[in-house]
Amino acid sequence: MTIKSNTPAHDKDCWQTPLWLFDALDIEFGFWLDS
Repeated sequence: MTIKSNTPAHDKDCWQTPLWLFDALDIEFGFWLDS
């Protein structure tokens, strides 16, 4: 199954989890990899 994305190619790699959110979830769940 292929999912079609409407996001322009130049925008696809510009997104990441906000650091404040990642830090809060890391404290809660003990992440060791953000993927």
